[in-house]
Amino acid sequence: MPSEVERVLSGGGQCGELARATDWGKTSFGPVERWSQALRSAASLVLHNESGMLLWWGPDFVQLYNEAYRPVLGAKHPRAMGQPFGQCWKEVFHILGPMAEVPYRGGPAAVSDDLSLLIDRKLPQEEVHFRIAYSPVPDETVPVTGIGGVLATVTETTEQVFADRQLRSLRELSVRGAAAVTAGSAQEACSAAALTLASSALDVPFALFYLQDGRGGLQLVAHTMAARDGEGWARVGVTQVRELSVMPIEPGLRLPASPWGYAPREAVVLPLASPDEPTPYGVLLCGISPHRVLDAGYRGFFELAAGQVVTAIRNARALERERKRAEALAEFDRAKTLFFSNISHEFRTPLALILSPLEAAATSPAPVLEGEDLLAALRNAKRLRKLVNQLLDFARIEAKRSEVRWQATDLAALTVDLASAFRSMIEHAGLRLEVDCPELTAPLLVDPEMWEKIGAETAAYRTYTSTSSTSRSSMLRGTSRRSLPWPWT
Repeated sequence: MPSEVERVLSGGGQCGELARATDWGKTSFGPVERWSQALRSAASLVLHNESGMLLWWGPDFVQLYNEAYRPVLGAKHPRAMGQPFGQCWKEVFHILGPMAEVPYRGGPAAVSDDLSLLIDRKLPQEEVHFRIAYSPVPDETVPVTGIGGVLATVTETTEQVFADRQLRSLRELSVRGAAAVTAGSAQEACSAAALTLASSALDVPFALFYLQDGRGGLQLVAHTMAARDGEGWARVGVTQVRELSVMPIEPGLRLPASPWGYAPREAVVLPLASPDEPTPYGVLLCGISPHRVLDAGYRGFFELAAGQVVTAIRNARALERERKRAEALAEFDRAKTLFFSNISHEFRTPLALILSPLEAAATSPAPVLEGEDLLAALRNAKRLRKLVNQLLDFARIEAKRSEVRWQATDLAALTVDLASAFRSMIEHAGLRLEVDCPELTAPLLVDPEMWEKIGAETAAYRTYTSTSSTSRSSMLRGTSRRSLPWPWT
């Protein structure tokens, strides 16, 4: 025959075994043999229930709990069985005790859909969330109030609360990151992420964003702390990292406290790395909540947050490259337009030198072109043909098929000959052309056609110098420096 204890406290798994082994006679429950029917029924209900439940009995709220409630206790199990409520949960009794007193004193049931607490379980002051209901247990054997204890139904919602909270943060990171991309700046992307994480202090006490500074180091570009504190964190000693790592926080650093007044003790360091880039953009350093265990879910949140930041940085830099490419193309188009404008002016010069003697001959009594006028027209017709060939050369240069034809040349004589093409027009205008070009001691290797182009390029360069420095450098890249090889050695 089973004993009275075995019959009253049957079943219940490990907690049932623990309940049967407890000496209830030393508590306000009293010996099991003298338990009232109400107490027996309540104890059986708790032990056989699939939901987390516990029974507080008597004025000191001695507790009996079931298997489903055991995870809530953590290291408090098994000593919590038969222990007074205030002794077991002394860190939160100032909150839960008054709630339990209400139904015990004859008031209504106490209910909370989201009760946030700090308990000593997996770590000191761990953040937890519960859905609870405290109901009175009537017992007619109890004088005055007729209530023997309180039946507590407890459902832990901690992981659900964390997941919902983190999902909101990640969603906000995505939205703000997309908005920051239009600025076309990696720093703006980090600043937008910092603004989001600043409102997620329960999970991210602080966040610091470092980007490569181009000199092999890291530069702090954004953070969630006050401006006077952010720069001081550069001395944390963040280095290049390839995967998530945890680092202890140096003592004495000025840190933002949690809503409960506790400072973080560790930080997580994550690389801001894109799979299509050889080196990381930088590093994200986040404080770990002093009230949370860094489990797989918490690690995953940090990794997803870093991934959102990387996406924003990558998109911002892609947009920045596209913008610079568009600007470069626009500069090239302007330079090309200016180049062809200069070529047009070069066409006008030989045409004018050809037309001038032709017009003079056509209006003379004897319309004959001869002598120096004939030779000047012939020279300039050849020069005009060369200019046409230059346009074809430009196309070859763009296609990277240009060749330099070196010839041993009397550079002084070639220069004088080129300048003399203007003599006829100048003399017709009543002016005098003087060419001061001393003879050289030896021939030089020159491409004569390239040398002739230098005049046009010099004119183009003078045009460029009248523009802004930015446009000037771009134009020189787009035309004179790229299009014409240096014509002598």
